[in-house]
Amino acid sequence: MRRLLAVIALVVAPAFISACGSDGVSAPASTSVAGTYMLSTVNGVALPIVVSEADPKIEMMSDRLTLSTGGTFTEQLTVRITDGTRVTTATDEQSGTFIVTGTLVLFTNSDNSINSATFAGNTLTSTDGGVTVVFVRQ
Repeated sequence: MRRLLAVIALVVAPAFISACGSDGVSAPASTSVAGTYMLSTVNGVALPIVVSEADPKIEMMSDRLTLSTGGTFTEQLTVRITDGTRVTTATDEQSGTFIVTGTLVLFTNSDNSINSATFAGNTLTSTDGGVTVVFVRQ
């Protein structure tokens, strides 16, 4: 989720990721959160969303988050970039580990930054810096 929110942070809000300082947390990943989640909304707006109107225009097209039963995750973010008349698509991937404590899911990204989401039913919701993102399990 770090990359998604970094893209959003370009225009929409301050950086999403906050270093939570959760040293020593060792709860195992829960199989109940395992699955593939697609980003549904950012601040209540469905995808695709415009991240930047400036030239180049950047639109977030999709974000897929896959949580494994072994406590690892991968994320794939796709954006469309319109530069004058040239339109391209870019994809960014990242990975890391996660743990579950009650309804809180703590993600440790490959760069050791940490962020969190709340798990309820089939959704993961994260709010930081005024930006709320909702992922829905597929």
